[in-house]
Amino acid sequence: MKKSIIVLLFVCAVCFTLLAPIRDNDLFWHLATGKWIAEHKMLPETDPFSYTTSLKAQEDFFRAKMILTQYWLANLVQYGIFSFSGFYGIVALRVLIALLTLLTVLVHVRRKGIPALTGLLLLLPLAFVLGNYKGDRPNQMSFLFFALFLFLCDTLKKGGKKGYLLPAVYILWANVHGGFILGGVIAILFIVSEMLRTTFDKEHLLDRKLVFVMALTFIAGFLNPNGYNAVYSMFFEVSKLHAASIGEHKTAFYFTHVGTYFYVWTLGLSLLLLIMYLASRIFPGYSFRRDRIPALFDEFLILVALAALSVSAIRYIPFLVIALLPMAAPLFSGKFQEYVERLSKYFIPEIILAAASVWMIAVSYNVTIFKNKPVSSYYPDDAVQFIKQRDIKGHFFNYYDWGGYLIWEFYPEKFVFIDGRALSLKTALAAEAVTLNAVEKVMDKPLYKAILDSYSVRHILIPAVNYLGDINYILKPLVDDPEWHLIFVGRNSLILTRDRIEPSYPKSLCYALAIANARQVAAFSPNNPLPYLTFAKANVYLGGSANAIKGLEEALQLRPGLRGGSVEKALNLLKAGKEIPVNMH
Repeated sequence: MKKSIIVLLFVCAVCFTLLAPIRDNDLFWHLATGKWIAEHKMLPETDPFSYTTSLKAQEDFFRAKMILTQYWLANLVQYGIFSFSGFYGIVALRVLIALLTLLTVLVHVRRKGIPALTGLLLLLPLAFVLGNYKGDRPNQMSFLFFALFLFLCDTLKKGGKKGYLLPAVYILWANVHGGFILGGVIAILFIVSEMLRTTFDKEHLLDRKLVFVMALTFIAGFLNPNGYNAVYSMFFEVSKLHAASIGEHKTAFYFTHVGTYFYVWTLGLSLLLLIMYLASRIFPGYSFRRDRIPALFDEFLILVALAALSVSAIRYIPFLVIALLPMAAPLFSGKFQEYVERLSKYFIPEIILAAASVWMIAVSYNVTIFKNKPVSSYYPDDAVQFIKQRDIKGHFFNYYDWGGYLIWEFYPEKFVFIDGRALSLKTALAAEAVTLNAVEKVMDKPLYKAILDSYSVRHILIPAVNYLGDINYILKPLVDDPEWHLIFVGRNSLILTRDRIEPSYPKSLCYALAIANARQVAAFSPNNPLPYLTFAKANVYLGGSANAIKGLEEALQLRPGLRGGSVEKALNLLKAGKEIPVNMH
């Protein structure tokens, strides 16, 4: 079996796992920002896309300026590619970034004396992670810069001249994505490690070149539109309440409650790599000696920092895997290499790579852009066309996840209420209050209605259920309020208005769409109880207690931990023919 064929098959498999339609909510506002910068030949000083972000709010909240300007280089690159090749070009850029990340890690791994095929086998965990972390934000570029940064750090530590490129690479990274802060932390850890090594190893002389380059690299990171304020904004300005509402800030264990176990598996994979790393430093083949421990301080510090971050938020897990692979690679050198060579005689590495590659292609093909449009059907393109055709005037309240898409589709004709940038903390909290149907009242009005009135909202564009399959809690108040009229029912979206716009549909269709969309989510995520709770709630609102009972029973079967709580109480009330509370949490 020729190695070149195996390599080609592996590359094709990686590409297939990454060729899914665009499903990154933030891509669209990044594209819009890149377009704005290209057209105006300057960085935006105020928010051009939202009608709710006041100038004062931006002045009081430095994070707004950071979001508007920090990604300028990545935004221009993405918009430039889109200008030539549309959304297919954006997907191609995603694939290219992932392949370059894998190539960088492979080169780093090969430096440890690992054969090419063994190196590719070690890349399988990272290919698996990147295939499930596919996105189209500058964040993906941070994966590449992080891999390159670690490679150059290792080069510098070993005395290689390419390590002097660190400051230049870091400047680029600092103008692409806020993840550059990780590089600054690593630069500091290298300096601290070198100081500790000098303290504990009396024979070791301080590597002044390494300390100087790392210090220069750290300082170079401040050559971005926001300087040191970018660090301040990331660590001190994002409220815990807002951060808790963002998926990538949640822990891996949070997602198990909705039937998603990938992130926990990835943490387990990271633990396996960590064990391999420790084994590579202990077992024969690495010539482990106690006096070598000070030389490994930098690795220990980096892994402890990344492991702590990865446990606290899923966004850091890929960085941990990228760091672990080159560190664990020495396990397969030295005496362990003999075992690998014995397996190679029977083509075991080739068979494993080929089987994994074929499996990756098989499970990915039906969800690639070869079988689907380049932009996911998650976004309300049908509702957007309806609004454009009817030329509906007035302010819209929109779903948070769709804000970026609506910016891209409507600017400069229309502006959004909220989007993934969350430039105004006040607006972000207001949007959350509306979506969750806060029960508090303001001047005898429900809070959600007072908020909509304060922003002169005339129309609402929302999904019936969120991406997890949970019903949109604002649906029932809108259905019960005679002031709001249903004028559009789409594939997964609803438009309600205060104005007299034809056609007008029975608002019970809101619940019918919620049931249909909940079934779709359940089919995709069968271990998730939320779609079944939505199914139950919507049927209760429609008067279908028998179907509601089925939904609640299914939810309890999936999550026995819900027993004894409000879900089981609601089920018992339904079985007794009694009314239940509106919200069954």
